[in-house]
Amino acid sequence: MKIVNDLYDEIQLEVAAGYIKRQNYGVLGHYNYTREAQEAKHWSRAVRSCRGLILNESNRDYVCKPFIKFFNHEETISSSIPFGMRHETSLKMDGVLGITWFFDGEQRWSTRHGIETPKSLVAKSIWDEKYSHVKLPHNLNLMFEVIHPETKILIKYAYTDLVCIGITDRDTNKDYTYTEVQE
Repeated sequence: MKIVNDLYDEIQLEVAAGYIKRQNYGVLGHYNYTREAQEAKHWSRAVRSCRGLILNESNRDYVCKPFIKFFNHEETISSSIPFGMRHETSLKMDGVLGITWFFDGEQRWSTRHGIETPKSLVAKSIWDEKYSHVKLPHNLNLMFEVIHPETKILIKYAYTDLVCIGITDRDTNKDYTYTEVQE
């Protein structure tokens, strides 16, 4: 699915303003919001969309479309709370967001901070060891909480695993519900 041109233009303006960081990996652009955006509480639509977003810069296609920015309790902006709207609540694990996606027929891994980062390589290693037999549709981006000693934030778990916490379809722009992810 091609990214909406106005969103692409908004992203480029936010890159120029320092609120989004772009890293180039050949034709792939990896986009992530910056500390400046966090400190300024600058959460435009483009900035919220860049939490590990990966685009094919040659044609503006989505390659990887992970979760948009969510707000921690202390960051809550009253206008961001969707009162009266359907929502799902799930358990928050303590690890790092690992994302798997496909490009040129090859399964790849990233985090919010880049493509093939040390922590995304931990996720790839767990996948290869435990789940390599699973064949994924190439249009889906799967997001995992990576549970491993190298990804520990606060809690030391007694196991190592990938906990699927989200799926997006980059062709249709569908975000699967938590219930659908569990099925």
